[in-house]
Amino acid sequence: MVWEGIDDHPETQLSVDGNGVEAVNDQQLHHLLTQAKWDAGQLMDRVTADFVQLIEDHGLSVDLALLMDESSFPKKGKHSAGLSRQYCGQRGKVDNCQVGVFGALSAGSIVNLVQAKLYQPGKAVSKVDYAQDIIKHVTEELKTDVRWICFDAFYGQDTALLASLVKARMEFVADVPDTHRIWLKPFQMRVPKRTGSRGRQPIHARPTEASISLRVYVRSLGRKDWRTVVVRHQSRGKLKAKFHRKHVYLLNPLPAKE
Repeated sequence: MVWEGIDDHPETQLSVDGNGVEAVNDQQLHHLLTQAKWDAGQLMDRVTADFVQLIEDHGLSVDLALLMDESSFPKKGKHSAGLSRQYCGQRGKVDNCQVGVFGALSAGSIVNLVQAKLYQPGKAVSKVDYAQDIIKHVTEELKTDVRWICFDAFYGQDTALLASLVKARMEFVADVPDTHRIWLKPFQMRVPKRTGSRGRQPIHARPTEASISLRVYVRSLGRKDWRTVVVRHQSRGKLKAKFHRKHVYLLNPLPAKE
């Protein structure tokens, strides 16, 4: 791989192999990172393609998953891009930091970061929007054969994101908060009729079936409703967890034309 610097700095052409950067001094490397004209997006796409090729060479394509998450970086000052007082996961509180949304490809025990976007507080683009952009870029534009997508409850609670993945027929595993509402029966959206002669005529459609929170639903389950599964083997023995499977329905917030 060759990274090229600006035209008047031909010495910044760096050759990289499996052992790292060769024949490079500190000034050349500093110039590459601070002044040279190179596209971070193209570099991430190259990393994505190389990692996918590695997975294919090892015969692990059937397990290829895209993991979405965010990470924060505490930082002082006020001039860095995206720097703001916002929730900082590393500190566990609101603090001065930068936040990035990251996409990683995983196959078995092999994991590699491949895509990233810097969150800009105060702008119309949300972290969920960035996650959707990364998912679309990796799966549609780079045509990566991802078997499923995984993310935590911050993204899992966004029903628009879930609905978009269902519409695209993409498998996903999502954490959701226990307050998340689900429907145990299929339903339709209808504008309810007004009861009585007082009050305004309803104009907004509502589900024809009642929803239930996950917290209430889980409390209704018995011991026979759970199945113990060996998740993986570790040095202290088998790691086991209990699972319950149920087909449920979610509210689709996307417009009908989408």
